[in-house]
Amino acid sequence: MKDNDRTRWAQFRFAVIAPLTHPSLEKAQRCSLMREILSRPHLNPDRAEIFVAERTLRTWLAKYNLYGFDGLKNLGRCDKGHSHAIPVEILDKAENCGVRFLSAA
Repeated sequence: MKDNDRTRWAQFRFAVIAPLTHPSLEKAQRCSLMREILSRPHLNPDRAEIFVAERTLRTWLAKYNLYGFDGLKNLGRCDKGHSHAIPVEILDKAENCGVRFLSAA
């Protein structure tokens, strides 16, 4: 994902959680705002209407509270390019036995 795309998605996430970031909100107000945010669709950067799950909303809030706006950016996977289905130990054992793997390319 390009940095421009990460920024657009972070802006979208912030737009969703922004009403909840006001420091003077009381618990009842915060709960009411959360219900309202969760009950309606939001137009994401891909121009699709989506509903945000409560867990996702709480995750975005937590990341924003810890890291600020940059916490809302998708950082990508640190294990990109590695097999998720077959453990590395199994692949190593197979390779040591002379098994050759064909690439998907």
